[in-house]
Amino acid sequence: MITTANYLLIAKVGDLQYFFEYDTNDIWETLEQFWHEDYPDTFIQINDDGLFPIDVLALEDGKEIDRYPMQFNAAVFHAFFDHGHKADGPYTINEFAKDIKRHNRERNDVTSFFFYMWNAWCEEECKKAFSARGNNWQHFWNKWCGICERHSVFGAAERFYAELSPKNRDLLVKRATEVYEGDTEITS
Repeated sequence: MITTANYLLIAKVGDLQYFFEYDTNDIWETLEQFWHEDYPDTFIQINDDGLFPIDVLALEDGKEIDRYPMQFNAAVFHAFFDHGHKADGPYTINEFAKDIKRHNRERNDVTSFFFYMWNAWCEEECKKAFSARGNNWQHFWNKWCGICERHSVFGAAERFYAELSPKNRDLLVKRATEVYEGDTEITS
């Protein structure tokens, strides 16, 4: 494929990929042009739910210099480009960018767990991780504090995990991946 465009938008719908070239000034103008010109003509009949992944490639001399993975959502694009506001006020470009961010679902639970335990684990996080099933989260916090007294924080994470039941391990890893996938905020 030879391109002279500044941006290349790749839409992935089902097993098919669609390519759109844009000679625009920035990524936001590219997304708006896709929304108003190419989406209605190409996708309305193909994709009923209006949700699919897109990648926007910034190009220089036909070579990719940056890639922006996004989740196309017809309702979000309509709210931002056609209305410019949400029910509670103006729809800022930062809010729009966050709303179309595509999360990497090919997560690494082990990496998330260790980063979480080393960087985010605290009493409040213990409460969030273990209160979900009605557990006495204070029991887990006391267990953690006791292990930390005998090991460094790095050794304590492995020991703490090893002493949990499989169900409680799952709760802890679930919270760790939520935090490190960006679906929730760290409370420490």
